[in-house]
Amino acid sequence: SPAAGDAPMIVFEDDAAPTNAFVARLRSSLADLLMEAPDILYLGYTQAAPWRRRVSKSVREAEYLWTTVGYVVWPSGARKLLEALPVDQPVDNFMSDLMARKILRGFAVVPEIVKQAKPWNVDSDIAHSDDSAWIQNCVSS
Repeated sequence: SPAAGDAPMIVFEDDAAPTNAFVARLRSSLADLLMEAPDILYLGYTQAAPWRRRVSKSVREAEYLWTTVGYVVWPSGARKLLEALPVDQPVDNFMSDLMARKILRGFAVVPEIVKQAKPWNVDSDIAHSDDSAWIQNCVSS
């Protein structure tokens, strides 16, 4: 078991909807990562690049993923995210950019075990960062 302060933490967005097999598949995926020194494990995502490699039947090493509906972050990953501040783009792109540059070791459960309760940007009262960036670009052009 991890020493105090070394345990990972699960992060869910407010519209996260874990699947029925969530607990069993999460346990299995975490066990598959024991020898990998992960920084982050995506539980829900949209794949935006080919997998770097197959770790196990249910885990892949990721290069670039969209959405942050649910993930596990280890203290090493949290430190790397903090060291990379400020966030200068949508947060999912910020995190994936660090993975693409091999700063953050990212993995994903395949298939995903957390879905968004509703389709992207439906019935949300929170402005999406992509929308804000689009508006800023239109105003400044």
